[in-house]
Amino acid sequence: MANIKLTTDQQQQIATRFVDGEMQVTLAKDFGVCVQTISKVCQSLKAVRPKAKPATESDMKAFASRVRQILWAQEKGKEQGKSYEKWKARVWLLEAPEGGGLKHTEAIIRASKEFPCLTRVFSEYDVRKFDSDPESHAHIRHVGTPAAREDSVECEGIEQTYRDSLRWAIEAAGWTSRTGGRPTSCPCDAAWYLYEQAVADPKDFLAKVGQVESKGDAELAEKRNSRIAGARSIAEIDTMLSELESEREVEDENVT
Repeated sequence: MANIKLTTDQQQQIATRFVDGEMQVTLAKDFGVCVQTISKVCQSLKAVRPKAKPATESDMKAFASRVRQILWAQEKGKEQGKSYEKWKARVWLLEAPEGGGLKHTEAIIRASKEFPCLTRVFSEYDVRKFDSDPESHAHIRHVGTPAAREDSVECEGIEQTYRDSLRWAIEAAGWTSRTGGRPTSCPCDAAWYLYEQAVADPKDFLAKVGQVESKGDAELAEKRNSRIAGARSIAEIDTMLSELESEREVEDENVT
């Protein structure tokens, strides 16, 4: 991952697609590089998105709908919807006098900031107009705000295996989910890329990791079975040779 070099044409494509509204994590996935690289390309080419129009009530409805979509996908089966219900309960509490008496739109914004999986929604909809505390949760990047935080991530340049990178990415994503913070350093670009995928879409990421692990386990089992079969074949051949040798000795004795 760290050795991939983008051509001039690829860099221009990245800048154009970024200006058109595509997410950096999506561009990183499409071009096979880390988000940090995408951010540097956009800054070097001065790729800036046009300022978003002030949010309207319709935008807030779209924002809330997107929130529901993401939260609803957090669980499956009988557990599905629990995260969304937890979010709604938090909105109701923030609207209540004992919770701060916020307006409905303000409560939606505040509650959404408290769920790490919803941070990406703020980069999709400009709802700062309805935010009663815009300075809270500084790690959240809003529409039109440069993604400067990626540049502050130090790459240690450690050569490590895929499993080591995956282990780091999962642990870092878990910490982000729990605290809302982001790492200030990473062992290598591959690990950072996996981390960004894990944070952007945890369900899809874990599903893909499960598929890779299952395939690896199946291949390992096949190799193990092949070794066992090979060892069994060798043992059977040794037995046959021993039996033939015994028969020959008996025949020699009979001749004698």
